Order: sequence, then structure tokens, then C-alpha cells
Amino acid sequence: GGCEIAVACNARVCTADAKIGLPELQLGIIPGFGGTQRLPRLVGLQTGLELILTSKSVKGSKAHALGLVDELASSPAELLAKAKQVALELASGQRKRVRTLDREDRLEPKDVAKMILGIAREQTKKRAPHVRHPLLCIDAIEAGILKGGKHGLAAETAAFNEASQLPAHKALVNIFFAMRGTKRVKGVSDGTKLAVPKRRLQTIAVIGGGLMGSGIATASLQAGMNVVLK
Repeated sequence: GGCEIAVACNARVCTADAKIGLPELQLGIIPGFGGTQRLPRLVGLQTGLELILTSKSVKGSKAHALGLVDELASSPAELLAKAKQVALELASGQRKRVRTLDREDRLEPKDVAKMILGIAREQTKKRAPHVRHPLLCIDAIEAGILKGGKHGLAAETAAFNEASQLPAHKALVNIFFAMRGTKRVKGVSDGTKLAVPKRRLQTIAVIGGGLMGSGIATASLQAGMNVVLK
């Protein structure tokens, strides 16, 4: 929810190497808290759709170029000072307060928007024909673009609730936690006293000499390991 809260603010400040994005579709749901409505209003509909539907994050420098971020801090140490400066400018009136949900200056004309949404919908159906939640996300974005931000918020809530009840959501959440769990195996890689000490590999075995197996074997040999290939 960090990105959703940020885009709801009057301004955004980050460092050049910060990562910003809306990864919710990877979990079988859609962005909430107005993320489907505000992000396209900051970066444009086409770019917003790409970022949301691919769950792609961008670095702060690119986010600034896209219009997602207003100011860049040169270093983490300067971040707080830069944020305070922007906040004071907003409070004093030197910087205009902008409600993201009311912005339309970055949005494409409605006839162009309809075409972009239609293309996105068809591409999504081809890429994932049996997955419903990306289409629900597009529907919510479309409602806001064509009928206004407040209508879009209501559509987003309905789409989010529907997506959260789909089998894909439960499956993708299970995969997410399973993948995280493999990084911290009890007694092996979780940092406990029973953890297996790291050791240098000298010999590996590769089963299968196809494209992937031969590539692993070759890379391992080049790294100075002994390879048993079966």
C-alpha cells in the first residue's frame, strides 16, 4: 500500500534508486486505496496500464521522468530535508496543492483512452485467458477514466472484493509465501545455531544434458568446479 498512499499525497519525494510500483496483480488481487485511479492520472493511461498490469516497479529516477515523483533527493541523507522543503512549499502556497484524483492533464482523450483500454483488454485475454483479476483491474481503471475518479474508486472497491474471492488469489498468495519460505529453511538458512555453515562447492552433479543442463555444466566448469553429467 505504500505506492497507493504516496500517489494520494499532494507531492512525492524519493531517491534515484528507490523502487516504486503496484505489484498486487502478482497476488491475484488489484491495487486498492485508489491506486488504479491515481497512478494513470500521474503518468498517463497507457503507461499506468503497463505498470499496473505487469506489476513492474521503476526506479526513482524513471518515476521522476514519468511524472510519478515530483522531486528527487540526491542521497538518502538528503531525503528528509528535501521532503521538508516540499512540505513547507505546499503549506506556504509556493507549491500548488494538487489532488491527484482530480487531475486529467496527463490522461489521453476519451476516444483514445477507449482504444487503449480495448487493446489492453484483448492482450490480457490472450496472455492469460483463464485469469480474471487483470480484467477486473482494467474495468476499474476504465470506470474512472470514463466516469470520473470518484466513480472509479467505487468500481475499484467492487473489483478488489471480487478478485479477493477468486481461486487465483488464494493460489498466488500460497506461491508467494512458499517462495519466501524457501529462503529461510529451519536449521539451514534461517540464521539459527543449527544452521548449516556455508562451504565452497567443488563438485556438482547435473542430471540431463539438454539446453539447460549443458548450460549449467558449462558455467560450472568455467567457474572451476568438477562436473558429473548424467
